[in-house]
Amino acid sequence: MGEIEAYNDPKGEGPEAMKMVIMEEVKEKKKLPKRRKTPAITIRKPRDNRLVLQVLHRTPDYWVSMNVHSDEAQLIEVKKYSFHYFEIEAKFRRPGLELAAAYVVQNPFLWGQYLLKRDQMKMQIKGAVEKELYYPVGFSDFEDIVRTNFNPLNNKKFAVPFYSDTLVANNSFGDKENIKLMFMTKVMVGLESVLESEGAKSIRSALSKSSKTGLITDTVYCPDSKMTYKFNSTDVYPDTLLLYRDTSINGDNGDFMKKNMSATFETRQDAVEIRKEIQPR
Repeated sequence: MGEIEAYNDPKGEGPEAMKMVIMEEVKEKKKLPKRRKTPAITIRKPRDNRLVLQVLHRTPDYWVSMNVHSDEAQLIEVKKYSFHYFEIEAKFRRPGLELAAAYVVQNPFLWGQYLLKRDQMKMQIKGAVEKELYYPVGFSDFEDIVRTNFNPLNNKKFAVPFYSDTLVANNSFGDKENIKLMFMTKVMVGLESVLESEGAKSIRSALSKSSKTGLITDTVYCPDSKMTYKFNSTDVYPDTLLLYRDTSINGDNGDFMKKNMSATFETRQDAVEIRKEIQPR
């Protein structure tokens, strides 16, 4: 209740008359509309509905958190002597090959494509399996794969070859340098054809359409060379990049363990962020 001005009684009407006047003033003040508070204006940012944010809920347990608003992809070094590192090293180990470092490839955009294709193949094809295969790569080409996956058109090839054995993969590359790179790759295999001899014509001739599913062959395997050919980049994902030494090649080895990714690729960190010594979660 607001304050009421003091009442002057010039006519000498007494306290009762003064009381009546005050009551009338109170009634008039009650009739006045109450002032409403102006609500604060809240500006909300548009909701981010990108599918890649959903993909982050289905990443491998060895990924670490990343900002998909600023980072397209990341290479995260697997901590030495961790359980994950020993798993990778046990699969990679062959006579003459010495693993120096392993880097998890975190590209949620490519991972999302692979997840969708993996789920679809398992639904369409009974017996579809996921394999771990290897792909040797040069220092000038690894970043393209991290960003865009294995694309046959990049090398003007009909199919991309992967290897089940790291030593065979290493020998196929023909690199004279003793410091090398290789991808450990997740590969989905659905309808597979076995090829006895290699060559572009024979690979094409191995492709056929299944009478049961109506789907075309997605994988061609050559047992002689232990090579698996893939035609669709969404069937594969470059899971881990391996930095290793080929001890059969002579060279100025120096302190090999100091030749880490940060030094080797110091001029190539504009698109792919490289983080060192990160313990997987």
